Amino acid sequence: MKRYVPKPSKAGKPNPEGSDPLCLIRAKIGNNAISTVIPMKDVPKFQAAYGTILKGNMDGLKKPEKVPKKKQQPKDKEAS
Repeated sequence: MKRYVPKPSKAGKPNPEGSDPLCLIRAKIGNNAISTVIPMKDVPKFQAAYGTILKGNMDGLKKPEKVPKKKQQPKDKEAS
């Protein structure tokens, strides 16, 4: 999350001083990217909802199974 201060638009509507600060949220997966701007007062509610979504989607994850390594036996020297 990043604090976001919007620039005045070309239409001449500046961001009013004293208004709530905004947070810029960005997410990217592969080539898809999304972003949203939320007021600072809604950040805790957003984080709670985001955490719930992440926890709900983690149930399908599994730990990779470790493959036991076979010990190599030393080669016997053949007596001639």
